[in-house]
Amino acid sequence: VVDPFRKKPSCIQIFDFASLTEENKEPLRRFDLSASGLPTQKKITICKWTALNKKLLVADELGMIRLLDPVSGEVEKAIQGHTGRVNELRFNHEKTLFITGASDNLAKLWDANELTCLCTYETEGR
Repeated sequence: VVDPFRKKPSCIQIFDFASLTEENKEPLRRFDLSASGLPTQKKITICKWTALNKKLLVADELGMIRLLDPVSGEVEKAIQGHTGRVNELRFNHEKTLFITGASDNLAKLWDANELTCLCTYETEGR
């Protein structure tokens, strides 16, 4: 993920590390976040592959969680998962569930296929 604070347009780049060479360091795919309907001025905090590397799960500093098609970059689903920055996202072993932790002092357990919240846990603030 490249963000605007690095003075480059916000985008997601996908690399095939097996085919990278000294001569060819280009990404396999690259798509601009503005073309995907993502806010380019906001920072993506997490970008992870779903089960079988079929989709990308993307979270940002506004608490949005999106499911993206890794070929087209199109947003397939988008939810307001938190009211603050998503700081952590972890999958279970099978990648059927994931949990998020955010600056809104909430941890949420999600169904990875439907992007539905299964349970919310309140945490103590700092």
